[in-house]
Amino acid sequence: MGRKVFIAILILGFLVWVHTRGFVVGDEGYLLNAGARMMDGQWPYRDFQFVYQPLTAYLNFLAFKFWGVSILSSRVMAILVSGLGVVAIFKIFGQTKWGIAVVVSYLLWGPGQINFLAPTMICLALGLWHVWGLKNGKWMLVGVTAGLVILTKQNFGLAILLLDLFYIKRFVTGYFYGLLGIILAHSVILFLTGSMMMYLVELYETTVVKIGLKGIFTTAWPWEYPQPLIIKLVKTAIYAVPAILAVKELRNDKVLALLVLAFYGLSIRPTTDWIHLTPLLAISGLLISGKYRTWFMAGWIAAGVLVLGYGGYYKWGKPIVEQTVVWKIGLEVPELASEKYVFIYSYSPGWYVVLGKQNPTPYDYLHSGILDTKIERRVIGELLVNKVQYVLADGQLEADRSRIAEFVVANYSKVAVVENLTLWKSNSVLYALETGTNSR
Repeated sequence: MGRKVFIAILILGFLVWVHTRGFVVGDEGYLLNAGARMMDGQWPYRDFQFVYQPLTAYLNFLAFKFWGVSILSSRVMAILVSGLGVVAIFKIFGQTKWGIAVVVSYLLWGPGQINFLAPTMICLALGLWHVWGLKNGKWMLVGVTAGLVILTKQNFGLAILLLDLFYIKRFVTGYFYGLLGIILAHSVILFLTGSMMMYLVELYETTVVKIGLKGIFTTAWPWEYPQPLIIKLVKTAIYAVPAILAVKELRNDKVLALLVLAFYGLSIRPTTDWIHLTPLLAISGLLISGKYRTWFMAGWIAAGVLVLGYGGYYKWGKPIVEQTVVWKIGLEVPELASEKYVFIYSYSPGWYVVLGKQNPTPYDYLHSGILDTKIERRVIGELLVNKVQYVLADGQLEADRSRIAEFVVANYSKVAVVENLTLWKSNSVLYALETGTNSR
């Protein structure tokens, strides 16, 4: 067996191992159900709220088209994305010992921490190819990857554009055609699906107002959290690593350093949110240089192994099948099998995919930070119009002061509890069963 084949098998084995474990019902579930909704004929923005740019939903849709609607299908796509990142690193550094070390650091701090098809990880893989294109004058590729990053995540897209404006400094035909081609293709899709107006409205209301003005500027810094001093110091030090390395590397590798600084500066919550920091930590290994780079890399890889063992922000110890089957069995209620709709509140949309049910409302992301009166009234109205008989809650609704929670508590009763999930059944159905009448 050749050396290259052996290395490829080891890398693939690691990717398969990490990508087939765990299930994040919130963040991952939100992206999964976007693809599932598209399989049902719905379209982002037009038929349901989607707070991200659409590429992740499109990729999940393609995965479901090819391999069926399941968590595993999405993880296969995630493996392909992670693999693209690995190939890009080898293209940048070559298949040398140092290139292998950089790949190992990328695997530990990237896919080893966020192992589902997350927009940040897609941006990381595309960003690496963007860097290789800039270094080698592949301007069409640079334009295409810039466009795809823009269609994946708003802040990283802006970071890529700022990097290109600073680095290219001139009009390049190939870059222009690549970027324009992606933007035009996206615009055609929005136009043909009747989604353009709602896309623009969603882009402003969610990105600019709720996430931008009300999110970024009200987020606490690492040292402001109520934690022991030692934890604050360690956390702050880890979160400072990408910025320090990038500033240090500006003289040696301006492209990579500027990419990291741009991503870091424009991450939604670069100092408090692991899902936005992970891509920066994964790419930090590419910035290690100097006389003692071997020792620094060894320490960085060792730290990655320790964090991998801990589980990171997303704890993903159990295999997907074991984790989801146990929950599904626990939630089996005879009457539930025949229901088309189940409403899940407040933020566990992954169970729609696991249970094979549809959300009767346009909203999968109902975290308290994004709720407003308009959304709550729309949700309650859809529950009434669609005569939704079951609500699955991931928290204590009695302690929740939202209008949605108060409506459920007043009109539904508990019928099953599995771990932290509670299944509520409409009181009208319970009354009908008791009296022998049909209130529906």
